[in-house]
Amino acid sequence: MELTTFPGKTLPKPPNHLKAAGRRLWADIVTQYRIADGAGLARPVFWSATRVPACSAPCAPSTSTSNRCVTAAARRCSTGSDAMPTKRTWRERQGVEFPSAYQAAELLTGEICYPVIQYTGYGDGIGKDLSAFIDDLMRSDWMTHREALLAFWISGRWSSELPNTKPWLFYRGAPGTRPWAWWVLEDHPPIKDDESEDEYLTRTKQWLPGERALFEVANLKPDDAA
Repeated sequence: MELTTFPGKTLPKPPNHLKAAGRRLWADIVTQYRIADGAGLARPVFWSATRVPACSAPCAPSTSTSNRCVTAAARRCSTGSDAMPTKRTWRERQGVEFPSAYQAAELLTGEICYPVIQYTGYGDGIGKDLSAFIDDLMRSDWMTHREALLAFWISGRWSSELPNTKPWLFYRGAPGTRPWAWWVLEDHPPIKDDESEDEYLTRTKQWLPGERALFEVANLKPDDAA
């Protein structure tokens, strides 16, 4: 994409599929950022995507207002719609019953990892504090899939075995522990400062059936296992 000051030139014509609001936005972006290759906006562009150290995906950190504006415009143009699709409409369109890979990872780990494109988690593409994005959709997802997600978490299996998995979202839980959503979205007695999670589960009598046996096996020393 070439940048120019347009000395004495008229603006390039917007893509034909844009509606009135999209054409106005297109013109504002081209004028403000002096984009000579107007047709280039018909494809998503991401100027400052880098990798986030905490995640192995090609994640995008928080970007400047200008980059977010151009990215938003590009997404609008590529979909032929003047409105950004919401997470709920994406899930309805895809017919996804189980939470997306990003939503499952966020419910279980409490961490947000933004990819460069096609993010389907609970965040807004900028903020990294998942607690700030607690809403009815998140609560509904957790309550609907709580039993399956909690059982998977205490099994200690890797996230690659979950539906809608992404190879860069790689994590696992452990017996004797609880995922982020269990602590944050549910009402439980507080854990003491000097208390481990397994001690907490014993004190509050919240071990799940069969979980103690998994916990004992997982905590066997190599010599004991032999």
